[in-house]
This record gives sequence, structure tokens and C-alpha cells, in this order.
Amino acid sequence: MRTVIEQLKQAGLDFSDSRENGRNVFVKCVFHQEKTPSLSIDKENGVYHCFGCKAGGSFESLMTKLGAEADPTDRPSDIDRYLDTRSERRLQPPTEMLLGPVEFEWRGLGPEFLTECGCRHWKQVIERGMSIEFVDRLWIPIRIRGVQVGYTAPSVIRGLRPTHSENLRSKDVLLGYDLVVPGCELVVCEGPADWLRLRSLGVMATAILGTGSWSPYKLSLLIAKAPQKVILMMDGDEAGRKAAQAIHKDVNRIMDVSIYELPEGKDPDNAYLIDPKGDYGSDNINEAFWNPLIEQVNQIRESVPV
Repeated sequence: MRTVIEQLKQAGLDFSDSRENGRNVFVKCVFHQEKTPSLSIDKENGVYHCFGCKAGGSFESLMTKLGAEADPTDRPSDIDRYLDTRSERRLQPPTEMLLGPVEFEWRGLGPEFLTECGCRHWKQVIERGMSIEFVDRLWIPIRIRGVQVGYTAPSVIRGLRPTHSENLRSKDVLLGYDLVVPGCELVVCEGPADWLRLRSLGVMATAILGTGSWSPYKLSLLIAKAPQKVILMMDGDEAGRKAAQAIHKDVNRIMDVSIYELPEGKDPDNAYLIDPKGDYGSDNINEAFWNPLIEQVNQIRESVPV
């Protein structure tokens, strides 16, 4: 099985002036003329990015641009990255946790929309001593490059903490990633409720699942989607602002990124309402906030099926 580098060499990519920096190999870019190598190839994650002309994408797309077809490589696949054979069953809730169709509204979002997002109704069974309790949750699968790597499950009832698959590593996933259209203007938010809210408004978005979960791998996932612009919309609190600044510093080296600051105590989901504790009736929708916001991020209607 040929490696990423072996395949690129055979496809004609010039490695004569290449230099290595950890898992990255820098070569002269094939998309513009240059004297110093600025095209970075991540051997582990199979993505590339040029710090000169800003071209970027997956290893497979680079092979295509070189006029060659990519073969399977020896780099870890997504399924190998997240799972082993003993934990693979944890991708789905255990057998006592039954999944069913969504037949209810969740935070004002209808069952048809939630189903389109891949959500299911999860009736979680919790044993407390000799008694059994049931918790209704919205089960949301997390897929990276076509592979389901886990799930997150917020409660249907407000006030209960969400739960996640046991094997989920938040530093290695972006919720909604497989629904992101390459080349779009992309909003990066924090949690599943924020992601669903933005998606329901036609905004292309992905969620990092935790303010402390940003990582080089997540950056490589963004690079592979080659967004025209990234807009960071973290929660309006100290943790959210710190996360936005840290992510901005990392992403700004490579692509166009800006921070959209929410008011204190607001997140993309509860900012949708005038009264966050109220219902989702039309008289409680904060249109004065959302209409300018949607216009600013230049929302793109999602057309990629789940």
C-alpha cells in the first residue's frame, strides 16, 4: 500500500526542495510560481494547504488536480482514528436505549426538520438503585467524512445536561461537518442547539462541542472544506470569548476568519428569542437580532442530504 507521499511523487509533484516539519511536508506549490516551498501536506490527516495562494483540500483532491487517481493509503482512516473493534458498538446507544422517529418539537424546531438533520428520539433508560427512570433525548449522530464516529444527545426537557457516546473525543470532531458544502461561508459555533438553530435559519454551520476542544485536527477538517470565510460565533461569556480568540489566532494563519460577538449571556440558540425562558411563538422571536445577523453571514441554504 503506497503512502500519501509516494503517490504524490508518482503523480509528478516536485519534492526536490521539500522540507519536513513534524507530520507536514512542504513542497513548491503547483498552483502558482514560487521559490520557497509553501505547500504543506499533512501526511497523517491527508490534507494540504498552500500558505502562498491559499489553495487547500484533501489529498484525494490534490491527486485529482495532478491528473492522477488516489489509491488507498496507509494513513489511519477515520474509523481507525476513533474506534477499535471492542468499542465500535458504542457508536449506537446500548440496546436498552431505544431509538425511534422524532415526533415532537424541540426548542421550536419541527420533527421534519430534526429528522432531516439525522436526529432520532432516544428514550434513555437510567437505573437508580432498584428503580428505573426514562429520559427523552434528541439523539444526533456525528459523522466525519462519511463515518459515524459518535453521537451527542441533549435532553428534550430543559435543564438536563447532554450526554455523548463513551468513545467520543471532542477534539477530533465537528458536529454537522459532513453537511458543510465546500467553498461556503461557514459559521463555527459551540453546541448542538446552536448548530441546529443556525441550520434551521439556512446558515451553513458546524459546532466544536466545547470551548476547550479546538485542535490541529479540527483545523485540518476546516481546511479540507476550503470555506470562503469562517465566522466564529461562540457564546457570549468569558469562556466563549476566550475560545473565539484562540481559534481566530489559529485559523487566521490560513484563511479569512472573523469573530461575531454575541451579547453577554447569549448563545446562537437563546439569542433567537426575546425572552430566553419563554416559548417559541412568533411573538417571542428576536427578529431585530436575527435578520441583520443572517444578512451579515451571507447565509447559504443547505442542499446536501444527511
